[in-house]
Amino acid sequence: MTSESTRSLPHSIMERTADGLVAVRYRPDAAADTAQDAYAMKAALVELIGDAKTAIVVIPGSGQPPSRGFMRAMRSLSDGQAVAVGIVVTSRVNMLAGNLFVRLMRTTWPVRLFVSEDEARAWLVERLRG
Repeated sequence: MTSESTRSLPHSIMERTADGLVAVRYRPDAAADTAQDAYAMKAALVELIGDAKTAIVVIPGSGQPPSRGFMRAMRSLSDGQAVAVGIVVTSRVNMLAGNLFVRLMRTTWPVRLFVSEDEARAWLVERLRG
């Protein structure tokens, strides 16, 4: 499932959407938890949008929360390109992982948790255009 606007990774599918966002949908029971995973995601992001700034909506699977190594690598790789990140939480595991991500990331861009993908997208589009 790879097209000009989609990149398939072992743990997720990344898609450039019509509203200008990048959606990261984790596969069921998969987790991105190593620095290598973060570098693969960054490479996929660059393939999708080049060096443009973007807002990212993350739809976690039911796998384990990401490791600190993954989060540290993701933070440094996303600085300068991410405008905002919205994480959709649909389970207790997602909520715990999302809260951990927000606390540990200490990003230069805003990160918020949402219970609905539509709410996350609306907030992100506003940040992207604002």
